Amino acid sequence: MESRLRETAARAGLPVEEYLYSLVAKEIPEEPMPRTGAEALAYWRRHDCLGGFADGPDSPELARQWREQEQHHRDDMLVPPIAQGDNGEPRQGEPAGSGLNAA
Repeated sequence: MESRLRETAARAGLPVEEYLYSLVAKEIPEEPMPRTGAEALAYWRRHDCLGGFADGPDSPELARQWREQEQHHRDDMLVPPIAQGDNGEPRQGEPAGSGLNAA
């Protein structure tokens, strides 16, 4: 175990003591983790984790936008294009809205 530690520290370019300290620092948080909702909120505020979407719409508005986008996407999938030739006109011999792509 000791030789693995020395080799890994050497690859990281650190003295063994410093490498050990970095390992411990990663595993043991500097402050205790929040246990209640109020503590979590205070923790997130201290670490600037709140308000990330402050420049966007509020939650109900964002939900409405997402629903509208999804509805438009579904509508596009339900209404297939009319069978058209290269010029955008119905193919000869086919009335508009007929053929494989007809609804």
